[in-house]
Amino acid sequence: VTLTPNARALVETDMTDIGTGTYTVLTQIAADLLGLPVSQVEVRLGDTDFPPAAGSGGSVGACSSGSSVYMACKEIRATLAKALGVEEDNL
Repeated sequence: VTLTPNARALVETDMTDIGTGTYTVLTQIAADLLGLPVSQVEVRLGDTDFPPAAGSGGSVGACSSGSSVYMACKEIRATLAKALGVEEDNL
């Protein structure tokens, strides 16, 4: 997960979406945790240059990649809070 200079979040992973809602799930997780509208979150999938993923099928993608997005966003929040000298809840 990367924050861009134009206040957008970019989520990248090499997993694919086989109709299991991966784009929607990862977009919503990032938007919720970063306090962004979903229109400000872009999810890119399926490129081997992106961080590896467990794959798709059933709820595996939501569980594995969703957890990774969650943890990355929590780290971003902690970094921003520290840099701004505020509590994470005040972001």
